[in-house]
Amino acid sequence: MAWLGASSHEGFEIRGEEVVLRADARGVRLARQRGRPKAWLLLPLAAPAFLLLLPPEAVALLGLVLLLALLAASPLLVRGFARWRRWHGAEHRVVEAVLLLEDGVPPEEAWERAPFLSLYCGTVAVGMALPLAPVLHLRLPSSSPLRFPGLLLQRLVVARPGPLEEARAREAVEALHRLLMEGR
Repeated sequence: MAWLGASSHEGFEIRGEEVVLRADARGVRLARQRGRPKAWLLLPLAAPAFLLLLPPEAVALLGLVLLLALLAASPLLVRGFARWRRWHGAEHRVVEAVLLLEDGVPPEEAWERAPFLSLYCGTVAVGMALPLAPVLHLRLPSSSPLRFPGLLLQRLVVARPGPLEEARAREAVEALHRLLMEGR
């Protein structure tokens, strides 16, 4: 099954073909959905490619506007940034554990093996896109050194989950495991 995750400073959401899982400080909620994961959630990953279509002056102006907007919002961003990084790491652990569960790995072992950093995270794609936009059409193996800029960016935006995020992530894996077992 394809899994697509998104996180915020309040929790995370993971969507599969038939399921939506939401986890936050209040708990884990699992719901069935119809259809495939929403592809429009991937649109922000395409933004760096659109910059190639703009003249350099427009890109510089857009960069300046974004920088000023970030500086203006920085007091708000700083407060939630650390929490968001932890929820982001928890989201990765859940997705990675579920992928292992789908490969037949027992739940406890899947959880122990699931990393909080992921080669499939959108931040890796964005980090790759910035310096490597001309070669984005290449299909890179996961061990490619060209992924390095994206992995560096991921270290800035993903943190090891704290106790709360870890507990909710474990609950999420258990809920998804039960759901996957029902389908067999």
